[in-house]
Amino acid sequence: TLVTAVRETPETVTDVRWYPAEQAHVIDDEPDALVEPIVPDPLLVIVGGGHVAQALAWQADLVGFDLLVVEDRPEYARPDLFPPRAEVRCGDAAGILAGMSLDEETYVALVSRGHLTDAKALAACIDKPCRYIGMMGSRRKAALLRQDFLRRGLATAERFDRVHAPIGLDLGGRTVPEIAAGIVAELIAARHQRRTPAARDETEAARP
Repeated sequence: TLVTAVRETPETVTDVRWYPAEQAHVIDDEPDALVEPIVPDPLLVIVGGGHVAQALAWQADLVGFDLLVVEDRPEYARPDLFPPRAEVRCGDAAGILAGMSLDEETYVALVSRGHLTDAKALAACIDKPCRYIGMMGSRRKAALLRQDFLRRGLATAERFDRVHAPIGLDLGGRTVPEIAAGIVAELIAARHQRRTPAARDETEAARP
């Protein structure tokens, strides 16, 4: 938080200070001050680099998300496929997510080429305090994966039930841009802590 305090002495004195979040209570001691919270853009981690991931990245960029795209296929991990400010990494998504510090300003969209990649990536981030985790797939696939995670002790029922699976709001569309729009709509709702209706039921045709 940036605090600009103005004090009337024989001369007007302006004092500008930075306060980290844990010292926010100090601001109450400033009688006349302009208080400006400096909030970073939320980070959207997109696992996958195919058609849905590309459309999602471009649309999420428009609404203010920082972007990290993780894809293990070099032909899909090309920076020219994504917005200029997106970071693109070619590698194992599960390993990259496991090594990241994911906080409450982190959103994760699992839209890779297959369920196995998504499942491994989900296991790497499901216990981290992300604001949002969504995974592509049908309701049946999500239910089977939930049973597997609970059986193997990879997540509690409460943790898994926080995952948006199928990912995205059901807007009625079926094209790749429409699927991406439904995901972005759900991201915006999560960002503003709004309740959302049931998600769409994805088909495998949407995967690259």
